[in-house]
Amino acid sequence: YTYVPTEYAEAGTSVQIRCEGELYDATVRDEPLFDPSREKIIR
Repeated sequence: YTYVPTEYAEAGTSVQIRCEGELYDATVRDEPLFDPSREKIIR
């Protein structure tokens, strides 16, 4: 999880995230990927 400015916050937007000096490709999602009840496939 990370903060993105509102102009990049629309679901489906491709972004790059920098973490400890490394760049990672990511896609903004409109809901968390965490599934505490394990009702969906874990990826």
